Order: sequence, then C-alpha cells, then structure tokens
Amino acid sequence: EIIETTIFNVLPSGVQMTMAVSEHFQANFAQGGYGYVCLPWVSKYEWHAFSLFEHPTDPNLRQVFMMKTGDWTSDVHRQLQRNTVRPVWISGPFVSLYNNALDYDNNI
Repeated sequence: EIIETTIFNVLPSGVQMTMAVSEHFQANFAQGGYGYVCLPWVSKYEWHAFSLFEHPTDPNLRQVFMMKTGDWTSDVHRQLQRNTVRPVWISGPFVSLYNNALDYDNNI
C-alpha cells in the first residue's frame, strides 16, 4: 500500500519513519512483525525489509528505524538532509519467524 504522508526524522545514525497505516494493515499487524519498504524517490525497484514498531502513544501509527549501514540506507540518509514528509510503498505486515522462539527450550 502507498502511504503518501510518511514523516521522516533524520537522525545522526539513520532515519526514523513514522506512518499512519490502513485498517487492513493494523488488523494484520503482529508484534515483532516486519514489512518491505520501497522509497520511489530513491529507487522504484528496490524493496528492503525492516522491522515495524507500533508507535508508543498512537496505535494507528507504525514506525521504522533505518540505520545508515549500507549503500541504500546511506543514500536515503543523504537524500533526506532535514526532517520531511514523503511517500512510501509498504508491503506487509508479515509475522516474524522468531515470534514463537520463546516457546522452545532449544533454539539454533
């Protein structure tokens, strides 16, 4: 789904994204979930997986924290010289494979 008004907060080590998501997205969100993010103003064809976090004060918002560690995330950080609002495509949410890891005595 496209989110037209994603808030980008530029941090020294990366970027914080805050976005209002649809009711469908909220209904399918599981704690520890992740989603694929596409920033069309960086690359129309690249999707990157990020953990999704519920906003601490507003259950209608989700957050993504991107640390500038690779080429793509560093490019995002370079293009966002200040806090701004830009569109984002997001696919998901998907349940994390590790959601039920605590149910087992042995994890590899």
